This record gives sequence, C-alpha cells and structure tokens, in this order.
Amino acid sequence: MYTTHKPDFEDLIGTYRFGEQTVSQDTVNKAGKESYIELRKNGTYTICDMPDVFPEHVNSSKKRIKGNVSAKGKWNIESVGNVDNGSNVETHWGIGLTNFNKQYTSIGFLGNKPPYDIIITLGDPDAGEVLIFIREE
Repeated sequence: MYTTHKPDFEDLIGTYRFGEQTVSQDTVNKAGKESYIELRKNGTYTICDMPDVFPEHVNSSKKRIKGNVSAKGKWNIESVGNVDNGSNVETHWGIGLTNFNKQYTSIGFLGNKPPYDIIITLGDPDAGEVLIFIREE
C-alpha cells in the first residue's frame, strides 16, 4: 500500500535494505554486495550498490540488471504521484534525491505508519517494474 499521508521527517530516518525486484530474472547483488539506502537526520542520503537497470538492447522494453549503482546527496519529502482509490485521489509520498539517476522515476514509500518501506518505480508505473527496500528495525 502506497503511503498516502505525508510522513514525519523523523520517521523516515534510517537504513532500508534491498528486499526484492520485479524488473528482471537476473541475479541481484552478485559477489555478496549489500544494497541499501540510508536516509540521515541532516538531510543527506547514501545509496550503496543498488541494482542498476538497463534496457536489454536499443528499443527494447525488456530490462536487465547490469551491476550496481551508488550515490550520495540530499533528500527531501515530496509528492511522487497520486493514488486513485475510486472515490478520491490521494497523494503518494516519497523522496526526491539530488545527484541521482532520473531513470528511477519515482521513489515512494509503502505503508501508512512507521516503519515505512521504499518502492522505486522504473519507467512507466503501469509496467510494474519496481525495486523494494525494507526498513531496518
């Protein structure tokens, strides 16, 4: 369930470990690499060894995981889209990241109470291609 009420900044601080992906049948985190997203109290983030996704070839909608990507920068809470539940439209809350690849079009939260998880949507949201990171307790 997408997060549809704006979470408190303090409830988001922590480490989120890679949980699963629906992008490809490729093995993720080869060579024992550990993938995580860390959101810090001072408004900075670190992404370590997140699966890096590429089209299988030019003009292909099929994607492959080819290695890992890491990044550092600043983060903030922002709207990443809307959820239409049939009777009304609600905001889907997530994060904006500086210095990060724009192919990851939406970095949103899952759940409507802490601890939240992170869902990263790749490309068209209707395609269902996501990476999920689980909040460490």
